[in-house]
Amino acid sequence: MLDERKKWIESSFDNSRIHLEKKKSDNKYAEKTDKLSLESQKEQLEFFTKKNDLLMSGADTLEVQNNKLGISISERRLELEKMRLEEKEKMFKQGYVSKLELEKSKNNLDISEDMLEKEKTNLELLESRPLEDELKKNDLNLEKTNITLKKLEDDVKTNKIKRNIETKKYERSFKKAKMDLKQIEDKIEKSILKAPIDGMLMHVEGWAGKPRVGTRVWSGMTIVKVADFSKLRIKGTVDEKRIDSIKVGNKVLIKVGALSGLEIKGTVEEIGKIGKLKDDSDKKGVKEFEVKISLDKQMPSIKPNFSVSFEIITQEIKNCISIPYEFAEKVNGKIKVIKKGFSGNKEMNLDIVASDGDYYYVKEGLDEGDELVPIL
Repeated sequence: MLDERKKWIESSFDNSRIHLEKKKSDNKYAEKTDKLSLESQKEQLEFFTKKNDLLMSGADTLEVQNNKLGISISERRLELEKMRLEEKEKMFKQGYVSKLELEKSKNNLDISEDMLEKEKTNLELLESRPLEDELKKNDLNLEKTNITLKKLEDDVKTNKIKRNIETKKYERSFKKAKMDLKQIEDKIEKSILKAPIDGMLMHVEGWAGKPRVGTRVWSGMTIVKVADFSKLRIKGTVDEKRIDSIKVGNKVLIKVGALSGLEIKGTVEEIGKIGKLKDDSDKKGVKEFEVKISLDKQMPSIKPNFSVSFEIITQEIKNCISIPYEFAEKVNGKIKVIKKGFSGNKEMNLDIVASDGDYYYVKEGLDEGDELVPIL
């Protein structure tokens, strides 16, 4: 659904961008048109103003000067119409004006050319007219031109304000579409689950079984796990009697039964803080603590869920003899043992070097191979 929503928002974003660009282009064209219209009206005002000055100066040279001035204005108007036509032709190619508007501009150019020709022709054919009538007529034209120019200036200002308001509306629409697109892209980015590590994806079964397409999920729900088989660890348990002697960092000897008793080395990485009953049915039974052991060397032949046995090395003592607890009795910090001999059994008291809950370790008093009698 997010992908479909994104497509719709992208379409809206593109439309907003196109409308905004079109509006800005229209504004440029409108500003040029307004500028040309103002220039034309000001030229017309200048024409009637100069004509009025000529009418006031007398009739001797009035008609000739008037026609020369008219020819000059007509030439300027013709030049402006040519510029307008060139601008319209460019905008027509860009699709901003219609063919009808282009034809209208061409027609205006033809009219300006005709007027210029008439001005030149009338230069030699002018007839005398009463100066008073011409002056009144010119004053009226001058007044009308002033009124038209004032109205045109007001219209140009009003149109500019309207264009700015409309442009801001398109800009707000474009900005909103851009924000909507950014939000949907962020949602899509957040909806993509990225594995924090390399490994194998493993489904987590819930009360309804493995998650599948259509399964409803909620915040915090675990649906998959990533297992990194490149760094396997061993998880085992240690009897509560021995847990105090084990420390993080202790070396471990590991045997892998599935690989013909392959021996590898490891290190205690983590020790559990809470013990669990070895037998849940025996509430007063022995408790065990979980330990996690890292392998010093990863081997492709070792697979997950292999059974292993391990020995944690808590202390290294050289040249010592180990004595099982059932063959010794601890008395006043020493152990009492009974050694078998040819002439009979001999009771001995030995100094303890260390113990681990199953064995006592001594350095003196016994030799390797000596036999002891169990102490009842």
